[in-house]
Amino acid sequence: MRYTDGVRKIFLLIALFVVAIPAFARDGWDDNRRMAVTVRIVTPLFWAIILDGFALDVGFEYAPIRRASIRGNFRLIAFEEMGARLWRPRFNLDGRWYPQGNYLRGAFLGAGLQFNVWDRSSLSAFASAGYKAVFGSNERRAAFVLEPALKFGWLLFPADLRGGADWGESGLLFGLPLGVAF
Repeated sequence: MRYTDGVRKIFLLIALFVVAIPAFARDGWDDNRRMAVTVRIVTPLFWAIILDGFALDVGFEYAPIRRASIRGNFRLIAFEEMGARLWRPRFNLDGRWYPQGNYLRGAFLGAGLQFNVWDRSSLSAFASAGYKAVFGSNERRAAFVLEPALKFGWLLFPADLRGGADWGESGLLFGLPLGVAF
């Protein structure tokens, strides 16, 4: 089985999810959208087209107060190596601070932990900086977001001594997730 067959189905499910979630959101935003769902497109396309693999990268962010939010992220990479199908899940939990005083909009600074689970589990710490651009009016239930961000990670606990930069466990990383804020 080629992973590209599964990629199309996953992208369709993600698109349906992103479109359906705002239906449960409230009207009259007054610039206080507190939740966002984002997906990364570049990483899954890279794995599907270049490496004939599969990748899924989905994040959810919630702002309980005006200047701070909590963000969780799940990434799954699948590929074949020496005839065996390998699955590599990764979980992130980040805290973010929006110094401009906005709910999920504008510049942010963040810190978080990442846990990779597979034949070589690892724990990493990350510092991040970025900008969440929100496209849409205050009258709409949902608005599209684009979130360019830089992260720098430190590998805290590796299961073996192989390098962590290959799997996004350490080093400088750039992300460009897009999604919906509501």
